[in-house]
Amino acid sequence: MVNGPVPKFTVNKDTACFYSQKFDFADKTVFGSPYTVFWEFGDGSTANTSTYTNKTYTASGIKQIKMVVTSGTGCKDSVFKTVEVFPVPVSTFSLNKPLQCLQNNQFIFTNVSNENAATGCVYTWNISKPLKNLVIKDIPNQTFSDTGMKIITLTLTSDKGCKNASSTPIYVAETPQVSINGITLA
Repeated sequence: MVNGPVPKFTVNKDTACFYSQKFDFADKTVFGSPYTVFWEFGDGSTANTSTYTNKTYTASGIKQIKMVVTSGTGCKDSVFKTVEVFPVPVSTFSLNKPLQCLQNNQFIFTNVSNENAATGCVYTWNISKPLKNLVIKDIPNQTFSDTGMKIITLTLTSDKGCKNASSTPIYVAETPQVSINGITLA
């Protein structure tokens, strides 16, 4: 009786956010005779190498990885593992006017973000100068009592820790002072 190789492999992580997914797969099969390795990555792609690094996927979801080892005598065995790629929310907001005067300024931010199948999203607005953090989906209208450039950032964080942020600058300008000098007529 000839025993074939018993497949075993490792992966550098079981889960990842879509933007940081690079998975590394390494054959850990122990077998004295020569054998070959064949990978199926759960998305239609395959490889014929003992180690496969920087694997990325074009869609989020659970991926079933299959590694098949074949001995020199044709004996085959396989092993499965799963990895999951989490979706990332997309942070986006619009603004009524990015340049306003100090007097009667009112900045209106409209959250048009897409949770993109991510779950349990937390919305954090960061308003610089002076620094304010608001953990709320829709920010109330903002007025500023000082002039200058300010950066507004909206960060979405899913319950899996996947983050996306968008920022835009706004400017509060000094209100012009008007004075009239003239001749007094008698």
